[in-house]
Amino acid sequence: MTGVSVGLVSRVLREDQTLRISPRRKQDILAMTRRLGGVKSSRGKRTNAYHVVAPVRRGYEAEWLNPELYGGAIVRNFEKGLSARSYRFSMVFFDPESKLDTFKRLVADTDFCDGILLLSKVVDEPLARLLLENEYPHVSIDYRAERFGVNTVDTHKLNGYRLGVEYLASLGHRKIGFVGPKDNNHYSLFLAAMVEHQLDVSENLSCFFDTPRDATENSEAWTAVSQENFSRFLDQSRRITAVFCHNDMTALGVVNAMKPRGVTPGEDISVLGFDNIEQRGRNPVKSPILTTIDNPRGEVGVRGAELLLNQIMHRQRGIVHEYVPVSLIKRQTTGKVPDNK
Repeated sequence: MTGVSVGLVSRVLREDQTLRISPRRKQDILAMTRRLGGVKSSRGKRTNAYHVVAPVRRGYEAEWLNPELYGGAIVRNFEKGLSARSYRFSMVFFDPESKLDTFKRLVADTDFCDGILLLSKVVDEPLARLLLENEYPHVSIDYRAERFGVNTVDTHKLNGYRLGVEYLASLGHRKIGFVGPKDNNHYSLFLAAMVEHQLDVSENLSCFFDTPRDATENSEAWTAVSQENFSRFLDQSRRITAVFCHNDMTALGVVNAMKPRGVTPGEDISVLGFDNIEQRGRNPVKSPILTTIDNPRGEVGVRGAELLLNQIMHRQRGIVHEYVPVSLIKRQTTGKVPDNK
């Protein structure tokens, strides 16, 4: 069949409802296939697996790409979910100035791409309009993309901050600070949770620092920079009774800064982390110490694959915004407010 790919023929034969070709061309392909006696590969199976693509902005450092994309829990579980239904998963790179053109080519190429995984900070209004107007299968793993009306799935980070602030307040804490970057969405979520619980917010109680260069969420760079900055913070003031940290690696740096100064986590100052890295990280520890918000990022990959496959295979077209539940894990680094404070 000249000019017709094996992938296109395969999609016609399996009656893929997302395939956009004319009825006449479809009938021509079916007629030609019957005359040829079907489509066979050298192994007796179809050679073209159905395909989902994740476009990645060119310029990300390899140190970030390797652990967060290829080894991260979200993408790893997303790929497993696709593989169970015979879908391939791959990445394509785009230059920032040609992002929309890249997505237009993917949407138009029905032989190559069946659906798209949208990573963090990728979606904008023009891209959302392209996907929605074409009813193109997609899912974003960034809850912030919800405002553009695309399909999203993410862990319920805001609820994590609610749970953490509520727990600290139940222990009598009122002077609660934040440790981490001020310009990150985590600080915004912390502020929202504090306001909901009618607790006063003062920047003087927080220890801010810039996001470590090239750091991933689980990078030890967070521990080093938080230890350095929180050491200075402690030397200047100890008015706080509790801190909510950007992530667990940051919390571990805070604990490291406290020890040589004779400050005991959970007794003098309560420390709350985010992610449950001591259990869910690449190197789980036998005796975790951090009170933290368990952030099951792997479940985002599982649900993301299911939502995308529902669009591709069952033509589900309703927009979905889904949040994977988080939970509070109480350990040694939190306790009641000391009597002298």
